[in-house]
Amino acid sequence: MDVSEDHAEKLFGQQNALSFGIQIAISVNKEESTLTMDVNSVLKDKLTGQQLVEHTGRTNFLVRNLEQVYNPQTDTYDIPNDLLTQFYGLAYTHARALLAVEVSPTIYRDKYLLPVLDPSQFIKQ
Repeated sequence: MDVSEDHAEKLFGQQNALSFGIQIAISVNKEESTLTMDVNSVLKDKLTGQQLVEHTGRTNFLVRNLEQVYNPQTDTYDIPNDLLTQFYGLAYTHARALLAVEVSPTIYRDKYLLPVLDPSQFIKQ
């Protein structure tokens, strides 16, 4: 949503004026042997609840031998945590770059970046 540059300056200058949320979704395409991660981030004005920025960064991974980790009994993929952590880290870094490009022509260009996070924290959640 659009806000004035003055209002954005005020929001970013105040402590606890903004809220930030992030979600990560994973999907697997068995036929194409791909794993897709969507990193969705939302920045809101805490006082009004107004959504200021929403962004989804999508990263596709081609995974060799993906069928080897498929469990037909549960219809799930048992991807090792270390590998999943690497995928998360790459997808999140990619989303950070995509967001930086997207906000570069806006009033958020020098204000809003995704924070650097430990990808192992995503696995725990």
